[in-house]
Amino acid sequence: MDTLESVKGILRLGHTLRIIADELEGCDYVDEDQSWVGKTSPPDPPDRGASYAIANVRSVNTTIHDAYTLAKGLSAEELRRQIREALTLAHQTIRQADVPAEWAAINGDDEAAIQICRDALARAYGECGVALKRLSAAVLVVGGDACDCFNRAHASDVEAAPRRPAYGRDHLFLAWSAEGMAPARIRDRWNALPDDERKRVCPAAWKRLGNGESGRNVVKQAVRRAKNEEEF
Repeated sequence: MDTLESVKGILRLGHTLRIIADELEGCDYVDEDQSWVGKTSPPDPPDRGASYAIANVRSVNTTIHDAYTLAKGLSAEELRRQIREALTLAHQTIRQADVPAEWAAINGDDEAAIQICRDALARAYGECGVALKRLSAAVLVVGGDACDCFNRAHASDVEAAPRRPAYGRDHLFLAWSAEGMAPARIRDRWNALPDDERKRVCPAAWKRLGNGESGRNVVKQAVRRAKNEEEF
C-alpha cells in the first residue's frame, strides 16, 4: 500500500520529468508585467549571457539527478526502467557541455559558450525529450490512481474526497512555481502548450487561461490549493 509520502513522490516525479523536457526544449516565456508603463523606463532584460547558459545546463543536470532519485520510489518496474533510461541518456548528452562552454567564456567567446549549451540541450531533447513528456504523463496517471487508492484506504480516518477536476493542472503549476516562475509566466507556459499536452496533464481542466490579471489570479489560486494538498 502506498503511503502519503510515496504518493507525493510519484506526483513530484511526474512534474519533474515534464520540467526537464521543457528545459531541454528551451521553453522561455515572457512575463507580461506592464506595471512600469507610464511610470518609468522599461526594466532591464533578464541576463541571457554565457553565465546564464552554463548555469542553466548545470541546473538541468541537477534536476535530472533529482528525478532519478524520485524514480527509485516507483513500484512499476517497466515504467521505472524507461524513466531511468531516458534520464541517463539526457544526462550523458549534456553532462560535459558546461566545461567547454566555461572555457569558451573564459576566453571571451560568449557566443560560442551559449551555442555549446544550446546545442547540448537540443541534442538531449532530440534524443529523449518526447519520451520524457510521455513518461511524465504516464507517471501523473499512476500518481493520481495511487492518490485515489490512498484516500479509499484511509476513508475511515478522514472523509475521502474525489480528486478535484483541476488537480493535475494545479500541481503542475505548483511545480513550476517551485522553479521560481511568476504567475504570469506560469500562465503563458500553460497557454503555450499544445491542446493534447494540456489534455494529458489535466483532462477536466485543460483549456488556456485568460490573458492579463484574470489568468494570473487563476494561477495564484491553483498554486495555493496544490500547496495545501501537498502539506496535507
